[in-house]
Amino acid sequence: TVDVDVDGDGKADARVQIGPAVRGTALRDSLDFIQFNDFTNQIDFAQFGKAFNSYADKTVLSKLPREALEGRSAKVLGAYTLGSGQDLPLVTPAEAEIGPKP
Repeated sequence: TVDVDVDGDGKADARVQIGPAVRGTALRDSLDFIQFNDFTNQIDFAQFGKAFNSYADKTVLSKLPREALEGRSAKVLGAYTLGSGQDLPLVTPAEAEIGPKP
């Protein structure tokens, strides 16, 4: 993961997953054309979520740099699950760019 300061106050506002391991099912759950009832059972639904995360890693996240990220800009379009407000939102990107080194 990488913490991102969105408003420039020096504090992280979001935590972005950059792979290769991707936690959660925020991407799957954000899709309005996929419903639990579209699957035979909970296992198939869970496997779809895992496969979707693997696809996101293969097509988007694996292409991102993972070294010397401090001070670089980031552009991310993704999904996250609303939490308690105590933790940073954990964003799973569907699209992501990391800017050049400062």
